[in-house]
Amino acid sequence: MKIYSKIRAYYKLCVLLLLLPGCNAPVNRMNNTTYNELSTLLSGFKGNNSLIYYFDGDCSICIGKVKYIESNELKKGEFNLFFIARTRDPAMLKFNTDALKIKSHITIEKNDEYANALKFNEIIMIKEDKVIVPNSYNSLPSE
Repeated sequence: MKIYSKIRAYYKLCVLLLLLPGCNAPVNRMNNTTYNELSTLLSGFKGNNSLIYYFDGDCSICIGKVKYIESNELKKGEFNLFFIARTRDPAMLKFNTDALKIKSHITIEKNDEYANALKFNEIIMIKEDKVIVPNSYNSLPSE
């Protein structure tokens, strides 16, 4: 009977050791190249506690998403907001952002300079030490 309890204890220990690494979720960090590129391109970007939305400035739903993010995040005050628009019609973008009373600065992309550093129509949140955290904003509709 003792041998059975020793085998069972050994089995439990093996299962525990196999499952233990799963407790430490991998940390998704922004790589240094992207970080440096954004630091160069975005005025005021320091990396930590930043929310960046690279969006289609010709898409009314995407502009509405900017307003939604702005209204939620400005209340919290946790993140520095960076909005980057790829648009063919900057005047229309300005008209739409004025109509929605968007107060945040929107950087207008000129020559696809953000395309290598960011995914189009995706929002990233960056916490301390360049850790990218999941966010619920990407589940909102766009286009």
